[in-house]
Amino acid sequence: MARHPKAAADALAKLAGGRSSPFLPLPGAYVCFLGKDWADVFVEFYPPHHRLIEGKDRTPHFDHVAGPEVANATHVNLSVHRSLEEIARVADELGLRHGLRMNFVDVWLEDELLFEIAPH
Repeated sequence: MARHPKAAADALAKLAGGRSSPFLPLPGAYVCFLGKDWADVFVEFYPPHHRLIEGKDRTPHFDHVAGPEVANATHVNLSVHRSLEEIARVADELGLRHGLRMNFVDVWLEDELLFEIAPH
């Protein structure tokens, strides 16, 4: 879940050298492709009040959650073809909070959305 799925997908695309696109199965959702297509690496960002559940047919389905927003947090470690300096520079350009830790950069795409981005 992301409060602003388009902004989160766009920021990750710029940080990781990918591309973002609307995620058509769920209105308001976005996907960031980190590879060539659906057969490669990608991250989906869903709008608030939506969650992914397993359907009766064992395939993923989207569920709308009514009422007050439920707490959510996501943490991902991702390796990209950029240097630590490039990652930090792009985070600065996008106005994202970030910090160097060990051999990766912690980048907060949103308050509850942390990506540890490491050079490949």
